[in-house]
Amino acid sequence: MDPSDTEPAMRRRVLPLEQLTGLELAEAHLFRVGDSELLLNVETLLTYEVDEKTSQALRALRSGNGGAVGELVARYGRAAVEEVLGALREGQFLVPRGEKPHSDLPETVDERTTITNVNFNVNHACNLACRYCYGAEGNHPARTEGPARLLRMNEDVARRSIAWALRETEGAADEFYFGCFGGEPLTNFELIKKVQTWLDEAGARFGRKLKLSFFTNGVLLKDEVLDFIVEHDISVIVSIDGPAEVHDRNRPHADGRGSYAEVARNVQELLKRRPAPPTARGTYARWNMLDGFRYVDIVEHLLGLGFGNVWIDSISEPGGAGAFTTEDIPRLRALYEETAERILRWAEQGRRFDFSNVTRYVAPTRLVEDKKVAWGCGAGRGFACLTPDGGLYVCHRFTGMDDWRLGDVFGGVSKRLTREIIAGQNVRVMNGCRSCWMRYFCGGGCMKIHLEGTGDPFSAAEDVYCAARRMEVEMGLYVNSRLKGMSEQAQRTLYGEQLMSRLSAADKQRDPCRWF
Repeated sequence: MDPSDTEPAMRRRVLPLEQLTGLELAEAHLFRVGDSELLLNVETLLTYEVDEKTSQALRALRSGNGGAVGELVARYGRAAVEEVLGALREGQFLVPRGEKPHSDLPETVDERTTITNVNFNVNHACNLACRYCYGAEGNHPARTEGPARLLRMNEDVARRSIAWALRETEGAADEFYFGCFGGEPLTNFELIKKVQTWLDEAGARFGRKLKLSFFTNGVLLKDEVLDFIVEHDISVIVSIDGPAEVHDRNRPHADGRGSYAEVARNVQELLKRRPAPPTARGTYARWNMLDGFRYVDIVEHLLGLGFGNVWIDSISEPGGAGAFTTEDIPRLRALYEETAERILRWAEQGRRFDFSNVTRYVAPTRLVEDKKVAWGCGAGRGFACLTPDGGLYVCHRFTGMDDWRLGDVFGGVSKRLTREIIAGQNVRVMNGCRSCWMRYFCGGGCMKIHLEGTGDPFSAAEDVYCAARRMEVEMGLYVNSRLKGMSEQAQRTLYGEQLMSRLSAADKQRDPCRWF
């Protein structure tokens, strides 16, 4: 392992070769990014940068060939090999046979059955014709059932939905969040204004916090809407895919006109009225990669427009418009590695290259003392989707699928699906997840993507989707390994003040197993 002066205790410990007999390798993940080779302990979630001797020792032990260890001794000498083995033992990569590494981190499974956050689908229709949209290309009922099903939520459904939300969380939570969703929710803005009035009245009457947020394509963020957002302090997520060349190809109007200029202008106007930067949510299609556009190009452009952070979904649904294939994985990895280097370069300049796919794994993996995520999807647990007809589904991706409908705000909502089926799932039982090194980071991923990829929502889609998630975690761990030797400014930029204070306190009683 890295023989830095921050790990003197670990480096001095040795493990005599004779003691290997009673030990075995723990579950671990060894990977390379650039010139760095990193080793993750799956159970402790601690990561170390390793040298060539250590990586060769791991491979020799994994081979089960006793002669391979002898070859290492011949090459490096017995003392050096025993020092490496001692470091592996100290980091719990070597454990007594039949045992797992000790970890104080609890495994957390989302056991909620009370919905506190819904996609409030006020309209199935949209004012754009995005090339990859699951509504246009996939199985959204607005498309599969014809124009008559391009529903708009009416006042009766909206009022009943609010009443249901108040009953759902009675005695369980003080907050309930309605994420206005579609289609394009702002095409039903008149209803949204009424909903805000009703939420204000109900919140004041019952002492509850009932909040709206917008998921919007940004085209309709005009003066009246912007004033409304500022007045009611509504958070906004804008669907925008990058520079005009990318965005307009992906997200045109129905007549083929691009929508980038309108969206960019409206976002600038929003920032003038409210400095708090919104979130950009982009979609990356295979044709964007073939056209030569990279993640770094897209993220840098969107941050330059004033967005606070950028999340990009690369299309992974098998057979979908613009979907990547397993043949694209090496190229996607190169694109992710570019983003990791850009994150580090900007951090050294005191700027945050907030590509959320990667940066979300940076701070939580620097000082590991929280939890292992054994279930990461909130669908049907604390999150659901209310549709224009008053139906409640476990998630917006499952809209129109009867097997995933929880009921409706007229006849009532059943918890059978959430309690008997979804609640029993976690990464220890899911096919593909229980043996995956990443399981305690992603918690199992998206049920709908797994369903599309495998036919089973609880069997991991072991292709582009899972490969991309693994790359994102690896890039986050790599950024941490590099930050170790960078300036305080760089670390403060990515870790933030709160974590920097905790790191400073931890440094006074340094546990070498917690450091790269």
